[in-house]
Amino acid sequence: MSATFYVKSIIFKDERNDVVVDVPILLQDKNGPCPLIALVNTLLLSDAHARKHEHLWRLIQNRATVKLADLLETLADSLVSHPPDGHSIDDGLLELLPKLYAGLDVNPRFDGTFEPGPSLNLFSAFDIDIIHGWIPEKDDPCDLLLSLKSYDAATEYVINAADAAADSDHKSNAEIIQQFLARTNDQFTDAGLSFIQNLLQPGSLAVLFRNNHFSTIYKTYQSEQILMLVTDYGYKNHKYVVWESISDIKGENNLFFSGTLLPQEFQCEEGLEDGPIPAGLTDEDYARQLQLEEDSNLASQTQQRYDRASRLGTSTLAQTARATTKPKPKPKDKASKKKDCVIM
Repeated sequence: MSATFYVKSIIFKDERNDVVVDVPILLQDKNGPCPLIALVNTLLLSDAHARKHEHLWRLIQNRATVKLADLLETLADSLVSHPPDGHSIDDGLLELLPKLYAGLDVNPRFDGTFEPGPSLNLFSAFDIDIIHGWIPEKDDPCDLLLSLKSYDAATEYVINAADAAADSDHKSNAEIIQQFLARTNDQFTDAGLSFIQNLLQPGSLAVLFRNNHFSTIYKTYQSEQILMLVTDYGYKNHKYVVWESISDIKGENNLFFSGTLLPQEFQCEEGLEDGPIPAGLTDEDYARQLQLEEDSNLASQTQQRYDRASRLGTSTLAQTARATTKPKPKPKDKASKKKDCVIM
């Protein structure tokens, strides 16, 4: 396996302890092996996991790229050296590790869980929660979907309805299911977003399965927002773009956030010019200093706008809030595009 991943150094604010740490993360390459990226990044961002899997941290830290073979070997060593409580690490589980790159077989249930299987055991072995938001709304055929339990079962039900022996009720229900699957083909609903919001504890990390894609998500400790880690290679050189909010299921109101959880206007990164690094500072130290200064300035400017608007009245305050919300920016690197993972 000769695949190579780019590494990006980000700043991550631990809100509980009010500390800021430098964390290396993997970026998504052209083949889009997002299960591996999501798992590794979640391990690196979690303080408890990072201490436990220190060999993984040392492998990636201060490197521009990392090889797939080295990642898989390090993950295997970590599992063998630090098996989670209640789990025995056998050859079958270790043989699943390459599928983090090639593609995982997961089957979402419509109650918010997953059908048990080897892929789930792999996440469980690393003590990583994997969740999804493909949950029917009140107006959807909830009883029918919940009776079928999972996506695979619903698909099989629809296929079997084409059989000549299928009765009229079966055919009618299959049509209803088809309509639901077509309407929710991105595998995310408003009910699912609410479910995730209620499920995650403030300050917790998890892997989100959505639209055949795996992503690292984080629920902020103070504002309790759901944020998704930005791993697209197109944002590699935009060090202030670290998180993207999941504000709605369509992404129309999503915002970018820095590692210190302040909203980012994309233009501030594009206007940043490289200059000489002050003596005594490494590249990482200087980048961190610049980001903290930028975040401080942005926080001050935002507070001034809100203070000024509040003196003028509630209506103006709302207008000011809307004015600070900009559409989701696009990276300069147009050649880099997200690709769906392989789901087998």
